[in-house]
Amino acid sequence: MEPLTKFNLSVMRNLAACALYVTACGSSDHHPLPTSPARSCNGPRCLVSVQGSAIRSCDLVVAPIIDAGLASESALTAHFADSARGSSKQRGAELAVAFIAREDKPFSESPASIETSSDGGAVPPVTLVSATCYDRLGRPVETPDVRIRSASK
Repeated sequence: MEPLTKFNLSVMRNLAACALYVTACGSSDHHPLPTSPARSCNGPRCLVSVQGSAIRSCDLVVAPIIDAGLASESALTAHFADSARGSSKQRGAELAVAFIAREDKPFSESPASIETSSDGGAVPPVTLVSATCYDRLGRPVETPDVRIRSASK
């Protein structure tokens, strides 16, 4: 077992906070983001990117953009890179995603991806509804640069 360092304690605290956040998906206290092309993605697979040398964990809420003619029911699923540990929970149309770096270093790749599926109709685009990120000590990072983009086939 590895010794408890400040980073390991922070990781444990952030994972506990992530678990609480994921169970709270659907609450009204999201941290809304401005609308921009970097905040939406045409599925079926979207990559999450996180820029910032201080960021070690993030909580996100993503949702499909339901429009006339597109699927009325869609499912979102999160997958995590080897460099991150994470958890997700879908409630209604929204998916809460929480992840944390496995090591005390910035994310160098996409820490998470979002898969979209539908009930037989077209797969709707996905939007990043909110994002909150934390540093190595669990402190919130002001205005984190979190984006989603379509994965290349």
